[in-house]
Amino acid sequence: MDLTTKGSALIKILTDVDPEKIKNKYQNPSTNKEYPTGIDRNDVSMTCTGSRSDVRNQGSTDLEFGAYPDDVVSFSSTTTPDNSAYAVSIYSIQNHSRDRIFSMPVTKENSIELKVQGGGKTNLMLLFGIYTKDGNGKPKDLIGCFYFDSSITIR
Repeated sequence: MDLTTKGSALIKILTDVDPEKIKNKYQNPSTNKEYPTGIDRNDVSMTCTGSRSDVRNQGSTDLEFGAYPDDVVSFSSTTTPDNSAYAVSIYSIQNHSRDRIFSMPVTKENSIELKVQGGGKTNLMLLFGIYTKDGNGKPKDLIGCFYFDSSITIR
């Protein structure tokens, strides 16, 4: 299912993870996707592109940006450095706020998309796995499952 519709914007949020740092700091992580290991939100960073206005707090996990109802916000991940021997993949996003500014998530091959329902602030928990890479650079063997808390404000 493709959430984008005519006239809507595609806003991309990229989560940058340093797998070596996470592996060294959080030894013996959970490999159960239902019970991931919590990490400090300062151990990852997020950047936003495609916003309908200026983006505040780039590089943090507390992003604020402009969007209209029916715009699509796509969450994906990358590793630092890009040539890392590891792959990182966000596998779930959970809303932990009373406010529901997004629709239910739709999982794509390399991202999770949410459709904007309205403005406001919400607290999200992003769950991701760190994997070794196969010969094609795709995730292979799971090293650990992790999560961090983020806040998103849509103006």
